[in-house]
Amino acid sequence: MLAQLLVLTGASFFSETVSDVAAFALLLPTLAVGARRLHDIGKSGWWQLIAFTVVGMGLLIYWWVLPSAKDEEGHELSQ
Repeated sequence: MLAQLLVLTGASFFSETVSDVAAFALLLPTLAVGARRLHDIGKSGWWQLIAFTVVGMGLLIYWWVLPSAKDEEGHELSQ
């Protein structure tokens, strides 16, 4: 997320078009990372859609900072 913020901030200094292209190029990787993080805690990647609500973004941030689910031996579960 920090790298995305830095790229978009840097791109905005050039022009609006460069900023738009950078935002579009970073959209898919951002969604993939968010879905993977949600899968780590046992949630579906579709839960990212609640980010379009006011309360939803706060809930997503809370879920993203939760520790990953682990099995009895301490290994991370892959879904």
